[in-house]
Amino acid sequence: MALPAQLASSLSAHEAEIARLEERSLDLALPGWTQRLEAARQSMADKHAAERRIRAEVDRTALPDLVSLYTSGGRILRQEIRTLLRQHPKVAAGLGMAELERTQRPAGDALARRLLLFVMKDGLIDWRDEIVHLDAIVSEGSKAGADIAGLLAEAAALASDTPRGARPSVRDTLLARAERIGTE
Repeated sequence: MALPAQLASSLSAHEAEIARLEERSLDLALPGWTQRLEAARQSMADKHAAERRIRAEVDRTALPDLVSLYTSGGRILRQEIRTLLRQHPKVAAGLGMAELERTQRPAGDALARRLLLFVMKDGLIDWRDEIVHLDAIVSEGSKAGADIAGLLAEAAALASDTPRGARPSVRDTLLARAERIGTE
Protein backbone atom coordinates (compact mmCIF):
# COMPACT_ATOMS: atom_id res chain seq x y z
CA MET A 1 0.00 0.00 0.00
CA ALA A 2 1.37 3.42 -0.93
CA LEU A 3 0.67 6.92 0.25
CA PRO A 4 -1.79 8.49 -2.24
CA ALA A 5 -0.29 11.49 -4.07
CA GLN A 6 -3.63 13.29 -3.79
CA LEU A 7 -3.40 13.13 0.00
CA ALA A 8 0.09 14.64 0.01
CA SER A 9 -0.91 17.41 -2.42
CA SER A 10 -4.00 18.18 -0.32
CA LEU A 11 -1.87 18.58 2.80
CA SER A 12 0.57 20.79 0.87
CA ALA A 13 -2.27 23.05 -0.25
CA HIS A 14 -3.64 23.29 3.29
CA GLU A 15 -0.16 23.97 4.66
CA ALA A 16 0.30 26.88 2.22
CA GLU A 17 -3.12 28.30 3.05
CA ILE A 18 -2.50 28.15 6.81
CA ALA A 19 0.92 29.78 6.31
CA ARG A 20 -0.72 32.58 4.30
CA LEU A 21 -3.30 33.14 7.03
CA GLU A 22 -0.63 33.19 9.73
CA GLU A 23 1.35 35.94 8.01
CA ARG A 24 1.46 39.04 10.15
CA SER A 25 2.41 42.35 8.65
CA LEU A 26 2.58 44.27 11.89
CA ASP A 27 6.04 45.67 12.59
CA LEU A 28 6.37 46.15 16.33
CA ALA A 29 9.54 48.21 15.86
CA LEU A 30 7.66 51.05 14.21
CA PRO A 31 5.86 53.74 16.24
CA GLY A 32 2.07 53.46 16.39
CA TRP A 33 2.00 49.66 16.31
CA THR A 34 -0.70 49.50 19.00
CA GLN A 35 -3.07 51.57 16.84
CA ARG A 36 -2.31 49.41 13.82
CA LEU A 37 -2.91 46.32 15.92
CA GLU A 38 -6.32 47.62 17.02
CA ALA A 39 -7.19 48.48 13.41
CA ALA A 40 -6.25 44.96 12.31
CA ARG A 41 -8.30 43.23 15.03
CA GLN A 42 -11.21 42.21 12.74
CA SER A 43 -8.88 41.09 9.97
CA MET A 44 -6.99 38.90 12.44
CA ALA A 45 -10.26 37.45 13.79
CA ASP A 46 -11.31 36.62 10.23
CA LYS A 47 -7.95 34.91 9.59
CA HIS A 48 -8.28 32.85 12.79
CA ALA A 49 -11.79 31.77 11.79
CA ALA A 50 -10.58 30.80 8.31
CA GLU A 51 -7.71 28.82 9.82
CA ARG A 52 -10.14 26.95 12.10
CA ARG A 53 -12.29 26.11 9.04
CA ILE A 54 -9.24 24.78 7.17
CA ARG A 55 -8.20 22.65 10.14
CA ALA A 56 -11.74 21.27 10.44
CA GLU A 57 -11.68 20.47 6.72
CA VAL A 58 -8.36 18.63 7.08
CA ASP A 59 -9.80 16.63 9.98
CA ARG A 60 -12.93 15.84 7.94
CA THR A 61 -11.23 14.98 4.65
CA ALA A 62 -7.60 13.92 5.17
CA LEU A 63 -7.52 12.62 8.74
CA PRO A 64 -9.71 9.54 8.14
CA ASP A 65 -7.43 8.47 5.28
CA LEU A 66 -4.28 9.17 7.28
CA VAL A 67 -5.57 7.15 10.24
CA SER A 68 -6.73 4.28 8.05
CA LEU A 69 -3.44 4.12 6.16
CA TYR A 70 -1.40 4.45 9.35
CA THR A 71 -3.22 1.73 11.28
CA SER A 72 -3.51 -0.74 8.40
CA GLY A 73 -0.19 -0.05 6.70
CA GLY A 74 3.18 -1.48 7.47
CA ARG A 75 6.25 0.10 9.01
CA ILE A 76 7.30 1.79 5.76
CA LEU A 77 3.91 3.41 5.14
CA ARG A 78 3.74 4.61 8.74
CA GLN A 79 7.19 6.19 8.30
CA GLU A 80 6.00 7.88 5.09
CA ILE A 81 3.04 9.36 6.97
CA ARG A 82 5.27 10.59 9.81
CA THR A 83 7.57 12.18 7.21
CA LEU A 84 4.61 13.76 5.43
CA LEU A 85 3.40 15.28 8.69
CA ARG A 86 6.92 16.56 9.51
CA GLN A 87 6.97 18.23 6.08
CA HIS A 88 3.65 19.94 6.90
CA PRO A 89 4.14 21.17 10.48
CA LYS A 90 1.32 23.71 10.41
CA VAL A 91 -1.19 21.05 9.39
CA ALA A 92 0.29 18.51 11.80
CA ALA A 93 0.16 20.90 14.76
CA GLY A 94 -3.63 21.03 14.69
CA LEU A 95 -4.32 17.61 13.22
CA GLY A 96 -7.20 15.96 15.02
CA MET A 97 -8.04 18.92 17.26
CA ALA A 98 -11.26 19.87 15.46
CA GLU A 99 -12.27 16.21 15.44
CA LEU A 100 -11.61 15.80 19.16
CA GLU A 101 -13.58 18.97 19.94
CA ARG A 102 -16.67 17.94 17.98
CA THR A 103 -16.92 14.27 18.92
CA GLN A 104 -17.80 12.75 22.24
CA ARG A 105 -15.95 9.46 22.42
CA PRO A 106 -15.87 7.18 25.44
CA ALA A 107 -12.79 7.89 27.57
CA GLY A 108 -10.72 4.90 26.39
CA ASP A 109 -11.50 5.56 22.71
CA ALA A 110 -10.66 9.26 23.00
CA LEU A 111 -7.39 8.52 24.76
CA ALA A 112 -6.45 5.87 22.19
CA ARG A 113 -7.21 8.35 19.39
CA ARG A 114 -5.08 11.06 21.04
CA LEU A 115 -2.21 8.60 21.42
CA LEU A 116 -2.59 7.51 17.80
CA LEU A 117 -2.36 11.14 16.65
CA PHE A 118 0.66 11.57 18.91
CA VAL A 119 2.51 8.63 17.33
CA MET A 120 1.50 9.68 13.81
CA LYS A 121 3.16 13.04 14.43
CA ASP A 122 6.20 11.26 15.93
CA GLY A 123 5.64 13.06 19.21
CA LEU A 124 5.68 16.80 19.69
CA ILE A 125 8.36 19.23 18.59
CA ASP A 126 9.06 20.57 22.07
CA TRP A 127 9.94 17.91 24.66
CA ARG A 128 8.33 19.97 27.42
CA ASP A 129 5.02 20.11 25.55
CA GLU A 130 5.33 16.37 24.99
CA ILE A 131 5.65 15.71 28.73
CA VAL A 132 2.64 17.90 29.51
CA HIS A 133 0.62 16.24 26.73
CA LEU A 134 1.38 12.72 27.93
CA ASP A 135 0.79 13.71 31.56
CA ALA A 136 -2.68 15.02 30.59
CA ILE A 137 -3.54 11.78 28.76
CA VAL A 138 -2.36 9.67 31.70
CA SER A 139 -4.27 11.83 34.19
CA GLU A 140 -7.50 11.76 32.17
CA GLY A 141 -7.19 8.03 31.67
CA SER A 142 -6.57 7.39 35.35
CA LYS A 143 -9.62 9.44 36.31
CA ALA A 144 -11.72 7.51 33.78
CA GLY A 145 -10.43 4.16 35.00
CA ALA A 146 -8.90 3.31 31.60
CA ASP A 147 -6.07 0.84 31.18
CA ILE A 148 -3.49 3.54 30.53
CA ALA A 149 -0.49 1.21 30.47
CA GLY A 150 -2.29 -0.94 27.89
CA LEU A 151 -3.22 2.08 25.75
CA LEU A 152 0.37 3.35 25.86
CA ALA A 153 1.69 -0.08 24.86
CA GLU A 154 -0.81 -0.31 21.96
CA ALA A 155 0.23 3.13 20.71
CA ALA A 156 3.90 2.22 21.12
CA ALA A 157 3.40 -0.75 18.80
CA LEU A 158 2.56 1.71 15.99
CA ALA A 159 5.20 4.30 16.93
CA SER A 160 8.61 4.93 15.44
CA ASP A 161 11.61 3.34 17.10
CA THR A 162 13.99 5.96 15.69
CA PRO A 163 15.54 8.30 18.29
CA ARG A 164 14.68 11.97 17.80
CA GLY A 165 18.03 13.68 18.16
CA ALA A 166 18.97 13.53 21.83
CA ARG A 167 15.47 12.32 22.75
CA PRO A 168 14.43 8.69 22.76
CA SER A 169 12.09 7.36 20.12
CA VAL A 170 8.35 7.80 20.59
CA ARG A 171 8.08 4.03 21.05
CA ASP A 172 10.64 4.07 23.88
CA THR A 173 8.99 7.12 25.45
CA LEU A 174 5.57 5.46 25.50
CA LEU A 175 6.89 2.11 26.73
CA ALA A 176 8.85 3.80 29.53
CA ARG A 177 5.72 5.70 30.56
CA ALA A 178 3.67 2.47 30.49
CA GLU A 179 6.30 0.72 32.61
CA ARG A 180 6.24 3.53 35.17
CA ILE A 181 2.47 3.30 35.39
CA GLY A 182 2.72 -0.45 35.88
CA THR A 183 4.98 0.04 38.91
CA GLU A 184 2.95 2.82 40.56
